[in-house]
Amino acid sequence: IRGLRTATILAKKGEFTQKEIEETKEFCKERLFETLFYPGIKEEDNLLKEETYFQASQKIISKDRENFLKFYPFNISPPIDDSPYFFHFFKWKSLPLLLRTAGKEWIPFLEWGYIVLIATLSQALVSSIFLILLPLFLCRKRFRITRKKGGSFLYFSLLGFSFMLLEMAFIQKFVLFLSHPLYATGFILTCILIFSGLGSCYAKKLKGGIITSVFSIILISIFYLLSLKPILSHFLNFPLIFKIFLSLFLLAPLSFFMGIPFPLGLERAGRIDENLIPWCWGINGCFSVIATIGAVILMMAYGFQITIILAIFLYLSSAFASLKLG
Repeated sequence: IRGLRTATILAKKGEFTQKEIEETKEFCKERLFETLFYPGIKEEDNLLKEETYFQASQKIISKDRENFLKFYPFNISPPIDDSPYFFHFFKWKSLPLLLRTAGKEWIPFLEWGYIVLIATLSQALVSSIFLILLPLFLCRKRFRITRKKGGSFLYFSLLGFSFMLLEMAFIQKFVLFLSHPLYATGFILTCILIFSGLGSCYAKKLKGGIITSVFSIILISIFYLLSLKPILSHFLNFPLIFKIFLSLFLLAPLSFFMGIPFPLGLERAGRIDENLIPWCWGINGCFSVIATIGAVILMMAYGFQITIILAIFLYLSSAFASLKLG
């Protein structure tokens, strides 16, 4: 049954009776829906000039499936655990085609939540640029840009972005395991905040400081990339209380090391210039907000794994940026 924006498949354990088919046809007729297929459908019942839906369905189950999905103007690939977004159909590479062939008529067929995300990200970027540059203008006499201050900006922006990318990706990864988005979000946030706070308390005692903590984050993240899926799949049917403790065990080490680079970076920035401390804190906050929105867009477009890989790369970059802090 096709409506304006969706197609609904009715399934039954057994055959549909003629009475059920007629009632469904009448239901669709009253609401201006179209029946694309039903047992006994005739050629004259098709309202389209071409058998578009039949041709598309045959392509999907043919050997040419991957090629068809790749070049189709919308994202109609089946959702998977790495990207479980059932209503995400938008493809950036199809935007010029949609604008050229349909003008403004394509807008109702987009998922507006995605467009709102893009608009929100744009607002966050503009606001962050303003808030980061404003202190430099207001305090320009005592706040001169030096090489080390530029390094501070790079370090704290990378740190804020990578931290939130990891946090958002792991929240989504544990949604399936903990059976409910609310449980997963609340628990993962609590776990990361508590153990990253403990990491911050321990930061000065860690030998190697920033470099050691960052490479620990990278190694643990790589381990999770390779092994987290089979671990969670194995324990998926266990009781919720067991899964909560297992999640705690898995997330605690990563969260602990994630809490170390920030306070150590602030300490180094303070040795350069005390005025840098609030500025660097603000930079970290701004990029954390940007990353929160950006992570959702990245996960919808490329999946959780790619988002985590990007976070690993950014953490590695922050390790090199920390060398400019002195």
